[in-house]
Amino acid sequence: MILNYKSIFMKKIVLFFTLAILALSAASSEFVKVIHNTDPEAKCLDGSSPMVYLHEGGDTKNIVFHLIGGGVCLGLDLQSTLENCYKRSKSEFGSSTKWPDTYPGADAGVLSTDPSKNAFANWTKIVMIYCDGSFHQGNNKNAVKYKDANLYFRGAVNTRSHFKWADNKYNLSAAEKIVLTGSSAGGIGVYLWQQYLRDMVEHP
Repeated sequence: MILNYKSIFMKKIVLFFTLAILALSAASSEFVKVIHNTDPEAKCLDGSSPMVYLHEGGDTKNIVFHLIGGGVCLGLDLQSTLENCYKRSKSEFGSSTKWPDTYPGADAGVLSTDPSKNAFANWTKIVMIYCDGSFHQGNNKNAVKYKDANLYFRGAVNTRSHFKWADNKYNLSAAEKIVLTGSSAGGIGVYLWQQYLRDMVEHP
């Protein structure tokens, strides 16, 4: 029996590259957790550092920002509002410590990395988690003491720090296109932050 070593070798090479491509595809579809600490004053309700999920597509000149939604902490009076915010601070919508290393809601809509489903599939995507309970707003320098916790209402500080981090990393004024999207409370955040982002890009 005569073995064709060249043929076997080539098959191994092809298999190797196929596996490498599959591995790269799998890696590129992930949204990786990033705690950048650009502004040390930025904090979630529980005092943890806010974070983003980053999917660095092949195209870093076109960027999608997505603001996550998740209701709002409120009540009928101050006491019930603080109680609601306190409970929220123990959840993923009040703390960055509750979020996994990769974003669980990435394979849908504008965040999909599948080109057959999404025109933005290859764009770089930055997902801002929602951990302040006030529409990505809030600028209270002092923590609010309630029960055994200090509650931080700094959603605006968080959002500005995320934009600053992205600008430092990608030079937003040099981007070709930037899309700001959001859902639910994040959709309200889009309305509130679109002019800020536009000014940041047009007047660096």
